[in-house]
Amino acid sequence: MRKPLHTRFPGWDDLFPTVGEPGVVNANAPTRFYVMPRGRTWEVFRNSQFWGTFTSKVEARDCVRTEMQRLFSSGAAADLRFA
Repeated sequence: MRKPLHTRFPGWDDLFPTVGEPGVVNANAPTRFYVMPRGRTWEVFRNSQFWGTFTSKVEARDCVRTEMQRLFSSGAAADLRFA
């Protein structure tokens, strides 16, 4: 019969709390930006919600980077992905 695994080390939830868990005080869930082409334009989604349409990839990237810098300066986390 296997013995239960007991560790002295903190678990994943202790190190990286998830927003919405009861009792979480300092959760830092990143804001996720996703940039993808749509015809001749580029669409940006923020946390899976439509955020804007841009005429070029560079314009979309620069706008997202400006917003990410604003988030970073307030202590928040952010993530950028391109399709």
